[in-house]
Amino acid sequence: MTNDTPTIAPVTPAEDPLPPASSKPSTRRVILQMLAGMAVGVVVGVIGARLLAGHTTPAERGGLRRQLGPWTLPVLIPLLILAAYFGIVVHELGHVAGGLLARFRFYLFVAGPLRVERDPDSGRVRVGLNRTVSMMGGLAALLPTGTHDLWRRFGLLIAGGPLGSLALAVGAWALAAFGPPLSPLGKAVVEVTAIMSAGLLIATLLPMRTGGYPSDGARLLRLMRGGPAGMREAAMLPLISLSVGETPPREWPRDLVDAVVAARDASSEECFGNLLAYCHALDLGDVPLATRRMERMVALIPAVPRTSLGGLHLEAAFFAGAWLRDAARARAHLAGIPPRVAVRPYDRARSDAALAIAEGDLPRARTLAAQALAGLPGRAAFRRDSLAAALARAEADVSASGAS
Repeated sequence: MTNDTPTIAPVTPAEDPLPPASSKPSTRRVILQMLAGMAVGVVVGVIGARLLAGHTTPAERGGLRRQLGPWTLPVLIPLLILAAYFGIVVHELGHVAGGLLARFRFYLFVAGPLRVERDPDSGRVRVGLNRTVSMMGGLAALLPTGTHDLWRRFGLLIAGGPLGSLALAVGAWALAAFGPPLSPLGKAVVEVTAIMSAGLLIATLLPMRTGGYPSDGARLLRLMRGGPAGMREAAMLPLISLSVGETPPREWPRDLVDAVVAARDASSEECFGNLLAYCHALDLGDVPLATRRMERMVALIPAVPRTSLGGLHLEAAFFAGAWLRDAARARAHLAGIPPRVAVRPYDRARSDAALAIAEGDLPRARTLAAQALAGLPGRAAFRRDSLAAALARAEADVSASGAS
């Protein structure tokens, strides 16, 4: 059987190539990490259930059965699910609270089917339905409004989630143990909530990756250890914040740009760090360095969660078409965007315009570039400027070839 899927050939390395990547984490290792997290959750649940059963007197258990009758099990199972969901909501709200205390700007909150996000183009906050399975377990994203005291502020953002889970677990336990008398069902609700929140606290503090994202424990450990990975962790968010604002990449602090590419661990974080460094280099007009950063980013795409692949492939297709004039490579990246991964029409038009440039179809490139520039928001300075520069370069090449 032949494979008709386009392949992405590597970019020819420029002079002074970057050092090689470390090995990508194996599938076996990723599966073992996920199983370890699930095992911890199961163990905590079993221990919690035994503690709950031992703590509850026969009279209380009899009272619960008398209160619910044959509906005891059908009520307790959804109760367990709701308690777990409530624990996720509180955990992610803890991240949001920690970020706001650290003067971060809110961008995304996901818990199960709920999705609240700030549109990066309009700045408006929207509430909607989360359809991304890998985010069902909860996610919060906030970005700093300045670059001062980043280590402490980022640590507060990360620690907010576990602290929220701890507060809920301790509060629910205290209510059940020392609070006013509750009905059998009410006490069961409070105790199950305490157990589920404690389990979530332990699971999120494990230094591991789930769904392609590092856990709170993994991030806190990197910050405490310092070194290149800790520096990258602290530098990534302010650069992302600048990238969604109106600050051109060429004006980004050079020390932050250097920090996001200092660690060589073949992670998704290294991939995104090289994307940011690529934007900085290209906006400065350093195409050889931008090529090397793009090459590194492309090599690390397999480490990135599926939901983030659209933007990476679009930017890789744009650079391949507009600057490398490699139409085959640009087409391969466009074909690499997974089905049902949303991309904005103007971003797709921008990459399609670059592909038209590589194919030598300048009229089509002009049309697509006009569509992209009409849709791109004003704050998308890099995408607008790089497209305009690529089109001007293509026009100059045509004029030069005509003159000769």
